[in-house]
Amino acid sequence: MMVKGLIRAVASIVPIVPIVTMVSMAGSLQAQETPDSPAERFAALQRAYAHDPQNEEALYGLALFYFDNSNAMRNLPMAIEYLRLAERRHIDLLERDRVRDLVQLQRNNITITTIRDLKQAIHSAAVETVRLRDDLTMTEIDNYLAHFSDNAELVRLLRARRYTVTFTDLLARGSADDCYAFMQAYPGTADAERAEERLGRLTAATLAASATQQAVDSLAARYPRSTVVRRAADRRKGQLDFREADS
Repeated sequence: MMVKGLIRAVASIVPIVPIVTMVSMAGSLQAQETPDSPAERFAALQRAYAHDPQNEEALYGLALFYFDNSNAMRNLPMAIEYLRLAERRHIDLLERDRVRDLVQLQRNNITITTIRDLKQAIHSAAVETVRLRDDLTMTEIDNYLAHFSDNAELVRLLRARRYTVTFTDLLARGSADDCYAFMQAYPGTADAERAEERLGRLTAATLAASATQQAVDSLAARYPRSTVVRRAADRRKGQLDFREADS
């Protein structure tokens, strides 16, 4: 199976409205027999890539495949990763004046312009995805951050989303250590105060069960910057002092 036929098949199902050059690429390729299902197309592109990791048509085709909005396997971080490899390969061909290879790619409308147009479209789609999806997991957020670190707008959105997810998780199931780490990461904020309140509730039972001054001091020393824990520890030490004096 020719890789350019696969690119045509993938491009034909990818709605890339802003990229006129991509549409013209799909129309300019010669009609060839291609796999019927997305899974078959993906497998064929993967085989081409595995056979030659420098195959720019396969890299470009995989970027298109992962960019496809109708594809159940859509993965924008993977799309941009394959496209970066394709761009790096294309620049290498340009720098080495590999005219024959470049002409072949140009016949399939794979040029530095179409590569960068697709790059812009993937970045725009990533921003839209992060704006619209409120169910991004921490793993997905970190994956986007790792692959789109050069997109200032996206990084800002992802960091804000990571903060929201972290704080929501913290209030629902965060440990005392998690609460203290959040307090130190975001000191002086209203959310840090709420985290400290939860820290106080989580450590209350341990303090109440502490039977010695040493046990109380040990717990307080674990969270030295928490006023809530320090005050609770002082109260518990006072109770222990009173018991000792009364006995």
